[in-house]
Parts: sequence; C-alpha cells; structure tokens
Amino acid sequence: MAARAVTYQSPEDLPERRDADGTTIAVGDPEARSTVQVYEDPRCPVVEEFEQTGATALQGLLLEGKVKAKYTFASFKDDRLGGDGSKRVVNALRAALEKGMFVEYHAVLFATRSLSRAAAGSLPYAC
Repeated sequence: MAARAVTYQSPEDLPERRDADGTTIAVGDPEARSTVQVYEDPRCPVVEEFEQTGATALQGLLLEGKVKAKYTFASFKDDRLGGDGSKRVVNALRAALEKGMFVEYHAVLFATRSLSRAAAGSLPYAC
C-alpha cells in the first residue's frame, strides 16, 4: 500500500482543530504518522526562542504532511511574574481557532512581539 502524499501550499491551508481532550489544539494532517507535542506558555523565553529558531522546521514538516502538531498551552509565567498575559494570549489563540485562524494568529504573536518580555497585562493582541 502506498503512503498518502498530503502536502499543503501554505500554513493557512493546514487543518486545525480542537483535540478530543477539549484543550489541546491539533494542527496538520490528522492522518500523519508522527505527532509533535508542543507545550507553550506564551510568555516563556524558551518558547520564544523555539518559535524564532525551530518552528520553521516544524512548519516545513507540517506542510509536507509528515507530522501533525498538538499544542498544549500553559500559563505558569503568570504565576511567577504576575499578571495574566499568558492566560489572555491562550484565550485569544482559542478564539482564533474557532474562526479557523489559529495558525495565522500564533505566527503573528511570535513574529511581532517579544511575549516573554511583555508587561503582564498589556498584550495588545489578547485584549
């Protein structure tokens, strides 16, 4: 039996959906053989570094249909730094998912602002 060859032209074409657990966001070909589990707190500097360096490779694999990604979000930085910036961003990402815009919004968040250094309650993208 030949392997399915699913490719996507751009990130906007990637399927995105809430996973069966109700909180995880799945992106990419649901039938992909491999899954990359991504844990992110939007204010975490390690997450920011990944988004600036490794996310491009992940996106390439998603577009080629080789993997699907499952995003699980956290807000531990809010507890450690104060404020509610992570919670706001996570809620905005879920709202974007409901409009079919999770991939685009996620990319914009990390491309336009250093979330890890943003003031606790002043994330304009999540108001």
